[in-house]
Amino acid sequence: MPTYNAPIKELRFILNELLAIADCKGIPGYGDVSDDLVDAILEGGAKITEEIWQPLNQVGDEEGCRFENGVVRTPTGFKEAFEAFYEGGWNAISSSPDWGGQGLPDVLGMVISEMTMSSNMSPR
Repeated sequence: MPTYNAPIKELRFILNELLAIADCKGIPGYGDVSDDLVDAILEGGAKITEEIWQPLNQVGDEEGCRFENGVVRTPTGFKEAFEAFYEGGWNAISSSPDWGGQGLPDVLGMVISEMTMSSNMSPR
């Protein structure tokens, strides 16, 4: 069975060294960004994509979604995976706090999207 290992080292390099996001404190949304926060997001994102999304990749391909009697049926395990994803706030990393998000920079939301799509294309 295929596995997915989030490229944390590479993403950390891009965020911290190339983009130097911890040095962008003057830009709206970047005020709370620190190396520790970036590490927590990378580690947490890796955990949910490696442990929850990737194992469902094959199930999603094999079962797919179905529309039955006016109801959409998702592949086995997807409902619980989406619930864990939303409860953890991973869907709203860079969304406005006015809409239930965390208000962090878009680039951090893109990191989560990259890991999610790389581990399992079905959630997107």
